[in-house]
Amino acid sequence: MPYIHKFLELNVRTYVKYKNIPGIYFFSLDAAKILPVLGARLGALPYYKAKMKESDINGWTEYYSRRQIKTDEETYFKGRYKQISKPEFPASGTLDYWLFERYYLFNTVNGNIIRVGIHHLPWKPAKAAVTYEKDALNSLLPGTLQGETVKAHYVEVLDVIFWLPELIKVHKKDS
Repeated sequence: MPYIHKFLELNVRTYVKYKNIPGIYFFSLDAAKILPVLGARLGALPYYKAKMKESDINGWTEYYSRRQIKTDEETYFKGRYKQISKPEFPASGTLDYWLFERYYLFNTVNGNIIRVGIHHLPWKPAKAAVTYEKDALNSLLPGTLQGETVKAHYVEVLDVIFWLPELIKVHKKDS
C-alpha cells in the first residue's frame, strides 16, 4: 500500500511494566498521513494528524511537527538530531537492551488497560546527539519536562507487525 508505507511520525513515550511484562506507553503519536492515524485510533493508540517536515542541514536532521487540531495552545515539536556512532545490537542486560527489547504497547481507554502485542526484528541503535525546543516538547507531554535529555538513539526504519488490541484489565467505576 504505497500511500501508508512511508510517512513521518513522532512519538512521545515512556517505558512501563504491567504484571512483569515490559512495554511502551505512548503519551502521543503524531503522523503526517491521515490513514495511519485513523487506523491506529481504531487500535486504541493516541495518534494525531500533524503537519510535519524533515530536512538535512549541515549533517543534522531538522524535524518539525505541528498537530492539526484546534486547541487553546499549539501542540508542536521542533528539534534536530544526528547519528554519532555506528549502529550495534545492545548487549543483553544493558539499559539499551532494556529500552529496545519491548514487544507490547499499553494504553488506557475509559479506565481500561489495553495491550497490543508487536513483533519486530531486534533494533540496532546508534547513539545520537539531539537538541530541541523544550517548550515544544513540553507541549506534547501531560506534565512538564525538567532537566535535559541524557540518552538519545538513532535507528533505521524497522518493520513492525501489530496484533489486535486486547483488554487486559477493567477498572471498576465508583458509584
